[in-house]
Amino acid sequence: MSVFIRHKLVEDQEGYILTLYLNPNLTEFSKEIGIAEDSGVVKDTGIVKDTGNVGILDKSIRSYISSHFPDIKVNAVKIMIGSILLTTLPFSGMVQDVSAATAPQTQAVQEAEQSIKIIIDGKQINFSQSPMVIDGKIYISIRGVTEALGGEIWWNGESKTVGINKGDIKIAFVVGDNKARVNGEQVSMEPSFITNGVTMVPLRFVAESLGMTVDWNQAEKTATLFSQPVTHQVKAGDTLFKLSQQYGISIDKLKSINNLSSDTIFVGQILKVKETVVPKPKEEASAETYTVKAGDSLWSIATKFGISVDALKKANQLTSDTIYAGQVLKLKADTTVQTPTDPQGNSVSYITYTIKSGDNMWELGNRYGIPMAELLQVNKMTVDSPLSIGQKILIPVYNIAVKERVSEKHGEYLDWWTEAQYVFPIGKVATVTDFQTGRRFQIKRTTGANHADSEPLTAKDAATIKEIWGGEYSWKERAVIVEVDGRKIAASMASMPHDVSYIKDNNFNGHFDLHFKNSTRHKDGLVSQAHQEQIKIAAGIIK
Repeated sequence: MSVFIRHKLVEDQEGYILTLYLNPNLTEFSKEIGIAEDSGVVKDTGIVKDTGNVGILDKSIRSYISSHFPDIKVNAVKIMIGSILLTTLPFSGMVQDVSAATAPQTQAVQEAEQSIKIIIDGKQINFSQSPMVIDGKIYISIRGVTEALGGEIWWNGESKTVGINKGDIKIAFVVGDNKARVNGEQVSMEPSFITNGVTMVPLRFVAESLGMTVDWNQAEKTATLFSQPVTHQVKAGDTLFKLSQQYGISIDKLKSINNLSSDTIFVGQILKVKETVVPKPKEEASAETYTVKAGDSLWSIATKFGISVDALKKANQLTSDTIYAGQVLKLKADTTVQTPTDPQGNSVSYITYTIKSGDNMWELGNRYGIPMAELLQVNKMTVDSPLSIGQKILIPVYNIAVKERVSEKHGEYLDWWTEAQYVFPIGKVATVTDFQTGRRFQIKRTTGANHADSEPLTAKDAATIKEIWGGEYSWKERAVIVEVDGRKIAASMASMPHDVSYIKDNNFNGHFDLHFKNSTRHKDGLVSQAHQEQIKIAAGIIK
């Protein structure tokens, strides 16, 4: 990742003044050179220098000048972050050793200048910002690759959130983060970064999330992207050699995957131009047991099998989150345990739905208030399972019994995994009452699986939220009552906007966290005790 994202060179009487703009994503580097962040204010605390050695910032400046302006006399260097001037450095005494400094960031830029070819479905694509190879991974302009793949891109400047929409696929992530959301599900990704004002993203992550496959030819420095599946109908003038060049595949491979014994092909013939790879079957929650491996956690196992951490702990009578390699765990998804005989009075029934053109499991889950992972599991499907028009699937319908409340002021104490998420599903609008002040505002649950990621419905609602939290958005938890369809549920809310947002024009750049009984954090799948305490206050269990 580049230390400096851009520069400005101005000539003076004796030479040049160089202005360098620090990459704002390099927070660790900022700490090294003494730039501290406190309440959003950047403070200039000077430059760290090792005794008798050149400081980290000086080394980066030397490398930048050496690679960009080897024949220019630079008298002074100004260091900027955004519009803030951090420091001005005289440079006349530092030029003699410039050629000796080669920072890793400069090496990354030099690698980016190599000729890397990107071929998408047989067509070479050129980008305004050259692709980079860093630590063996290809990074590419997000706008360039998204538009080349037929998608649309959006950007939230305040939260630094980037989004990609293509058909039924929705991707969102924060620049610099190692997590992303694909159709609402959290996944890992190599962090993106900004260079020269362009957001660079890992090519493989974006391509595979959009249903492409990626082949990398190291010798030819060529990345080839294929749509799935890939076939070609032979036209007049086509030859195996021509097709091999067009699709980046050898003639021998073309003949092998099409069972050809000669080089003869004919007009109208359908040829495979990408070898079919049969994916390893995903582990499903229908398995009865799972043997813990090194590096496993309850969170990773629950995610793998599409069940909740709470269900996994209950099935194995675990009183903590500690597990060990070699331990055999029972797997029992907590999706249909509520039956008409449940002492809580909850029940679940099923309706049959016929797939129509344009349907997908993510939107069907939202429409019927059922998590996509549960909808897939009920129908013994995975995220890779195809849908066809006329296909019939089962959709659970939950009847969550009304629980007695301590008083009119308090809310029902509903478990997130078995109750609350069905009463307050994605897409639902609710009225929230702050338990302490009694002030009310409207929200909409827009995403979230571990808890309800929600957004203010309007700018007025956002303003009310800010006022309740003392004039500033905050991660501080507060007890709230969520009123939906005439029911009042005990919950806890933090007001800080972050990550992806879906509602426009509400003056709230991101979503906030809304927790219910036993709900968990996205980042680690653990219960937040601070939120749980506020929920108990809202339910009247504690004062």
